[in-house]
Amino acid sequence: MKKVFAILVAIVLSLSIVACGETGNEGDNDNNSKIENPYYSKSLNLSEKIFEDFWLPSNRMMAYVPEYISGDIDSDLSGTAALWSYGAVLTMVGTMAKLDPEYSLNRERMSMMLKGLEEFRLPRKARVYSATVGLSEPYYDDNAWVALGMYDFVEVEGEDSECRTIAKDITDYVLSGESVNGGIFWKESVASRNTCSSGPAIVAALKEYKLSEDKKYLEAAKRIYDWTHDTLCDPLDNVYWDNATYDENTGTEIISKPKFTYNSGTMIWAGTMLYEITGNAEYLEDAKKTAEGSFAYFTMQNSNGVSYFPATPWFNLYLLQGYLSLYNIDGNNEYVEAFAKNLDIAWENGRDENGYVMPNWGVGAVLDEYKYVSLLQEAATAECYALIAGYQIKKGEQQI
Repeated sequence: MKKVFAILVAIVLSLSIVACGETGNEGDNDNNSKIENPYYSKSLNLSEKIFEDFWLPSNRMMAYVPEYISGDIDSDLSGTAALWSYGAVLTMVGTMAKLDPEYSLNRERMSMMLKGLEEFRLPRKARVYSATVGLSEPYYDDNAWVALGMYDFVEVEGEDSECRTIAKDITDYVLSGESVNGGIFWKESVASRNTCSSGPAIVAALKEYKLSEDKKYLEAAKRIYDWTHDTLCDPLDNVYWDNATYDENTGTEIISKPKFTYNSGTMIWAGTMLYEITGNAEYLEDAKKTAEGSFAYFTMQNSNGVSYFPATPWFNLYLLQGYLSLYNIDGNNEYVEAFAKNLDIAWENGRDENGYVMPNWGVGAVLDEYKYVSLLQEAATAECYALIAGYQIKKGEQQI
């Protein structure tokens, strides 16, 4: 039965992926980008390196680190990239394609990423992707990040594309991980409900609601948001803690209190979307408070007084997404401009001998676990450059 299922999946994929990853009107594509923006140029530069050095065409996968350094590091940091890192490339490609949809290379990469994504798919009726290639346990947060990338693909390919179905299917799986006690589980076998799974689940649900107008997605988003905000937002600084586990014996939540940039970022993003959809100003106030608190908590200053972020580019990417979503509403670009300046320093001072941007972005210390160029961090950095490019282009249009 497993073999029959696999054959059927392969047949469906051969049809659906073409519909999703390849445009039906090749005349709309261009072999050269027409966007002239320094940040987008940097994003293109890094993305080209990523597909040259990390892509494994023999199995449609990505390597965790470039082949030229894979033999010099610990074995657990080498080999084929997990879904987490692969998804980082997928969202990078989606962001770049939204910004520059007529550039044929962006469309080609969308198709490549979609085909490779199916190597992670588990043999279930529901669409769900394994944490690694094979039959390992899926994570709700890994799938949520992929869902966000798929909604970007929908913006490029249109609502009639197969991307639309894939995005909805993944979102449905992620939302199925909601606990009766509130929040989205981190993965199927653990009791913790994490901000890193709940935050992107809210954003994905709201993106689905905006497309379908099915109120069950809006209600799910509000319900998950309320639990995450009430349970995991530190009332002292409005920055989000990591996760909570419900203690059945005492009826209380046991809070794990580390703070990471992406958790606050996705909740800022979620709050701004809920405000835009519902008009409830409390969501916007929540977002503003967390933006202010997270900037104060996470940024440090170098000797020149320039604010910089932790050496965790992929986490920081989602903080930037949150700041951009807030800027689009209130016009306060302080936090976004800080990111732009940090990325300027990264390009000038933070690149290695191969042209990759190191995780510390040119300032501060590089943690041992981030001292090598990795797919996760490099794809996130490339996406950050693309997001700043989009911000600048939009800002320029508003000034005309």
